[in-house]
Amino acid sequence: MPQTNDRVLYLPPYGSGRQARFGCLQCTSGASALILFDDYAWPQWAPLGRLYRVTTGAEGWLEIELMPAVFP
Repeated sequence: MPQTNDRVLYLPPYGSGRQARFGCLQCTSGASALILFDDYAWPQWAPLGRLYRVTTGAEGWLEIELMPAVFP
């Protein structure tokens, strides 16, 4: 279950012309999440299916794990 302030990676659909972006999860609603992306000054909505939780491993490497979908 995603938690507030989790670090996440947004991966857009292939071929959409958008870039992957890092951010901080603010809240979830249904199958969407409000994310404060590192490169924006205000939060934006993103589908949970495109978000991956990001953590730092024991050796300092970036670890990306699948974020489970949340439905009401």
